[in-house]
Amino acid sequence: MLAALALRAPPHTRKKRSNVSVTVKGTNFGVGCCNTILTGLAMEDYKAAMKKTDDAMMSAQGSTPDAVFARKMSAHHQGATEMAQIQLKHGSDADAKRSAQQTLDENTKSKAELQDWLKSHGVRLKNAKTGAAATIAPPPPRALD
Repeated sequence: MLAALALRAPPHTRKKRSNVSVTVKGTNFGVGCCNTILTGLAMEDYKAAMKKTDDAMMSAQGSTPDAVFARKMSAHHQGATEMAQIQLKHGSDADAKRSAQQTLDENTKSKAELQDWLKSHGVRLKNAKTGAAATIAPPPPRALD
């Protein structure tokens, strides 16, 4: 979708930018126009977000397939919100930014729903000591009076 959005702007509307050289976190983005450098900075942010998401999804565990699903999807939705925030920070196209805001809103809601499901089923989200995902047994069913 973003590729289609990028192609939407006619060539005569693109502005020329002055050349600059930027080094960030030891990576020299060289001399180029501001858009090239901003793309490089955004790509560094995207790479970091994707690594974090991949690690979280791969390490998500649980005592049931349901808990594993909820944890992995929570990580997936968190990754989507982080990518949307990167678009909002670095992007310039109004349509792409609207899409990013919609993605942010929807995935924030979806992650919260999964977190609520985990809590309601007795699954702790994090180990209080280590910060790692932890599972506890669901609460016993209540006797009917």
